[in-house]
Amino acid sequence: MAAKIDAIAVRARKRLRYFEFLEQDVRLGSSPVALTMAKQDRVTAMGTPTSARENLVLYIKALEDLAAAIRASARNTQNRDAENATLLTNTGDDLP
Repeated sequence: MAAKIDAIAVRARKRLRYFEFLEQDVRLGSSPVALTMAKQDRVTAMGTPTSARENLVLYIKALEDLAAAIRASARNTQNRDAENATLLTNTGDDLP
């Protein structure tokens, strides 16, 4: 499961390159309205904590954290299973 989540994060990280295009000013004209629209488009895509790019970065981070948590949980479960197997084996040795 962690590998699948890592793969999703890799695909999302590749999508970050699409935002490089959005860093450029969009030429909508020279009127005040066109300039305002161009600025607003750029801010929406790139320039605020709630922008599309920032949300994608947060999504990638969440996926990476989730994959790490799954791996840690799997290691913990594996260790407990090994301890329980040893305990059961030793308990069987003590039976008459």
